[in-house]
Amino acid sequence: NKATTKKKAKPRAVSAYLVFSREARPEAAAAVGTRAVGPVAQELSRRWRCLDNEARAEYEAKAAEANRG
Repeated sequence: NKATTKKKAKPRAVSAYLVFSREARPEAAAAVGTRAVGPVAQELSRRWRCLDNEARAEYEAKAAEANRG
């Protein structure tokens, strides 16, 4: 029955920032001293802003690869 069948949602695209945050989260949590979302997110955001273009390009390539398959 089409009315009761749910469509599978297409997964969201992975961003370069998301790839970065997945990799850097444990280190950022250790630096902040807590695993609470707010302080860790602030630290991750600060670290992302401090990255140079070469480092960001690495994460953009990883995100592009994740979105291909």
